[in-house]
Amino acid sequence: ALATSKKAKIGDVIPQVRGVIKLLCSLQSQFVLEVIDLALSHKITQKRNRTYNKMSATVSQVTLEQDKAIKKNAVRNAILQHATPDSRVSEFRMIYHAMQEAGSTLELEVLSGGNTNYSYKVYVSNKPNISLFAKVSFSYALWNPDKSQYYDLGRTENEFHMMKTFAELSPDCGVTPYLCEALDNETMLVVTQWSTADEQWVHQWAEGAIDER
Repeated sequence: ALATSKKAKIGDVIPQVRGVIKLLCSLQSQFVLEVIDLALSHKITQKRNRTYNKMSATVSQVTLEQDKAIKKNAVRNAILQHATPDSRVSEFRMIYHAMQEAGSTLELEVLSGGNTNYSYKVYVSNKPNISLFAKVSFSYALWNPDKSQYYDLGRTENEFHMMKTFAELSPDCGVTPYLCEALDNETMLVVTQWSTADEQWVHQWAEGAIDER
């Protein structure tokens, strides 16, 4: 009877043992899969980092002066595309007609600042009274060497819409914005009426120069 009882108890335990073994095998398999997944993720991350480093190295090969020249040319081309004889913006129409004259060129003068964006005075070479203000902003800050730190270009669109609202509500208190468009995936252009107001004191201080006006 005792032997039968022991056999019965062992028989009861065997299914439980088998269940435990299956659970351990399952956990072990899951653990192995997680390790494999982690290893693959690490490998993918390393590959991404190598790709990013290659891209950064390529970008770093373009000097600051070359980058300024590239951006300036892109702004010039964008404005010339909008300078048509039937444009709703009077300055664009005047630029179009002035550019028909021999020797006329569209010039861009770099203004103060330039730590986050590039700002320009845009004018026709032989008729400097025909002028605009242009600014290009980026999905990164020029002062930050880490270009992966994203700066939302929506800030530029918001600025454009606020300027437009102010110009409509109080035309004599600010400049009128004319254009806001993307030059590429990381660059936004804003073009406005040119203001003859004095240079901001903060910019004069930063540049170490005095606006004699």
